[in-house]
Amino acid sequence: ALDGFQIFFPEQRPFFIENKDVFDYKFATSRSGTTFGFDNLFYSRRIGRAPQGRPSLNGPAFVQQPDLTTILGAAKFSGKTDDGWSIGVLNSVTEAERATVLQDGAETRQTVEPLTNYVVGRAQKDFNNRNTFVGGIVTATNRRLTENVAFLHEGAYTGGVDVKHQWDNRTWYAGGNLVFSHVNGSREAITRTQRSITHLFQRAGATHVGVDTSATALTGTGGNVQLGKAAGNWRFETGVSWHSPELELNDVGFQRQADDWRPYAWLSYRTTQPQQRVRQVAVNYTQVTAFDFANQLNDVTLNVNGWVHLNNNAWINGAVSYTPVAYSNFALRGGPRLRLPQAFSYRNGFISDARKPLRFTANYSGRWGNDQAYRFHQVSGGVTYQPTNALQVSLSPTYSVNRDQLQYVTTTGFADQTRYLNARLVQHTLSLPLRIDYILRPNLSLQFWGQPFISRGRYNRFKAIADPTAPAFADRFTAYTNDQVALADGVYTIDEDRDGIAEFSFGAPDFAFVQWRSNLVLRWEYQPGSELFVVWSQDGAQFGDVTGGLLSELRGNLWGDGLQNILLVKATYRFMR
Repeated sequence: ALDGFQIFFPEQRPFFIENKDVFDYKFATSRSGTTFGFDNLFYSRRIGRAPQGRPSLNGPAFVQQPDLTTILGAAKFSGKTDDGWSIGVLNSVTEAERATVLQDGAETRQTVEPLTNYVVGRAQKDFNNRNTFVGGIVTATNRRLTENVAFLHEGAYTGGVDVKHQWDNRTWYAGGNLVFSHVNGSREAITRTQRSITHLFQRAGATHVGVDTSATALTGTGGNVQLGKAAGNWRFETGVSWHSPELELNDVGFQRQADDWRPYAWLSYRTTQPQQRVRQVAVNYTQVTAFDFANQLNDVTLNVNGWVHLNNNAWINGAVSYTPVAYSNFALRGGPRLRLPQAFSYRNGFISDARKPLRFTANYSGRWGNDQAYRFHQVSGGVTYQPTNALQVSLSPTYSVNRDQLQYVTTTGFADQTRYLNARLVQHTLSLPLRIDYILRPNLSLQFWGQPFISRGRYNRFKAIADPTAPAFADRFTAYTNDQVALADGVYTIDEDRDGIAEFSFGAPDFAFVQWRSNLVLRWEYQPGSELFVVWSQDGAQFGDVTGGLLSELRGNLWGDGLQNILLVKATYRFMR
């Protein structure tokens, strides 16, 4: 992602989708929607991920590296008992992957992903007539490291406990959870974790964190506590979530950011009886304030949103948000805290009657900052056609345009000073997910999901950060003029003092990324509760021409020799009583 943080992608593989709710442990969710709700102690896409290492080279060489890590085997036990237990246990082993290197006439093989074992255990019990829930989770990631992948954690362990209690006919609820993480490895591995985008212990001006290059372990905590009312015309939720600076979940979990705590509040009014023209109306207000563990205020966001459920079973929704205060500890990738412009955003959407054979959705959203600091617009929608109960086809395109005056480019040194270079980015992104579900027989079905995706970004108007927290937007940077910037052979040079000699250079950051992903799944329930899955997956990604158009790049790069084909077979057997 252009903000440096990883992107959450939903799981598509049948083995991991089945009973995934049993393993789910999102510990920072809230009705306010602003508390890192995707963060999870188990993110199944880590298993079988792309190799994380690169071969060590001593000059020009031919390198052949696997795109994905082979899953040697995986076993899962999950389900729910009659007396209220939800239990899930998963174990998976992935192979040590090696890259083939041909250099100076000699061929060598170097490890780029170590042999790894993943274990996840989750249990939850309900009591008090399903009004009280208590649960826990543990995960363990263990790697057999070699010299070339010593930058990874040798061991990573996480755990959590969660509780929720409801009363007054489930009108009121209180709950919370506590999570911890512990990672260990070489000094190189733990230093790398401290300096990663999730933590940035090295960031300039931070007084409460710092990189310890002698450390061989890191332990952190996180959690969420909340109180709410879930019934009646008036409803609310309030609470606080936190991620300590040392929290690290990304070996087999998902975590975007550490060093954050935020109190939040959500208040809602909704009708509970159908009206003359509408079935139900809701108006919501949310407010969140975010701090780091030095108690610096980083964000204040106010949001009003609502929806209307019409008598024809259609839905209309919309929202507006205002952010009067915003700072980022991460925008300069280890640089000082950066003041962001005040922002305003909005969205609206329409969903047609889901009971009809032909149905559609339409959404539009936008966001902009003061002083024309950035502009973002996105249009998305979907069309679903279900001519029979056995067949359903849906297409959900999304197109967005992002213009950002302070997109991070690189960090470089000049005259005993550090330069944090930013630029104006113009980015266009298009995706076209297609899904087809066909039920051949009650116990036999065929499913297809495919998505072409392209994103193209072009940079100009380069600038250096001068005063990152200046009240006036224009005072936060020094813009380079055309006579200071030159481009040749894909490399920009900056002549800062205009003496005809370049002080520093960096590679052109323009990009065009094209990707195709698909899954074709045949499911056969050969006896009640016992299933056989045959899956054919395609995965291909490559860089396109930054000067080309979106649609032409999509046509020219969508299918080709770079596609990887994967065949998977999964069988489950249910023991009958």
